[in-house]
Formats: sequence, structure tokens, C-alpha cells
Amino acid sequence: MYVNRDTLAVTDAADTNAIEFVHFYLQGQSFLFNQIRKMVGGMVQCFHGQLGSSFVENAHRDNSLMVALSPGDGLLLERVAYD
Repeated sequence: MYVNRDTLAVTDAADTNAIEFVHFYLQGQSFLFNQIRKMVGGMVQCFHGQLGSSFVENAHRDNSLMVALSPGDGLLLERVAYD
């Protein structure tokens, strides 16, 4: 997703004044310290080929896998929902 840095309107890569963003949705049943940063870091490592595709499929089974923490800067918690 590209956003124009002056108008904050959604745009495309051809816009010379655009900033690239990745928009994603996460849903979980519990919250741990730095959990979101670990999930984002794991996704980034998968995209860069540093973790295999089995990481995504088996992440809930392997609690000992070390992943890089994503920087907190730029991460935005848009909404919290409790059931």
C-alpha cells in the first residue's frame, strides 16, 4: 500500500511523494510482551527467505523458535477487541 506523505491519501508506486506501507491483520487469543513485534519480525523473516514456509504453519507448536523482533517504531495498534 502506498500513502502520499502530504495528503495521506492512498496512492500507488508512481506517486513520487509516496511512502510504502504493509497493512496486515492479526488476531490472537492472548497477549504476551512483544508478541506483536515477534509476529511481525517472523513475517519479515519469511518474506526474506530466512524462515521456511513451515514456520507459519507450525508456529503455534514450536514455542522455542527464535525470531527477530520488529522495531516498535511504525507499528500501530488500531483496535483492541475482547470477546
